[in-house]
Amino acid sequence: MKFEEKLNRLEEISKIMREESLGLDESIQSYEEGMKIALELEKELTIFEKRVQILTETPEGDQIEDFK
Repeated sequence: MKFEEKLNRLEEISKIMREESLGLDESIQSYEEGMKIALELEKELTIFEKRVQILTETPEGDQIEDFK
């Protein structure tokens, strides 16, 4: 799944858990899926941030600006 697809799925899970009356098993499954996706997204964001930092480094090793 691409980053945007994962983010959309996480939003969908969040909406389902807020708006629908789920049973305990369904709630736990949704929570587990959501947490798995959230951790994957966090890892991907860390990688993206490092890539941007590398791209903004000057030849002297200084950063043009911090990425936040």
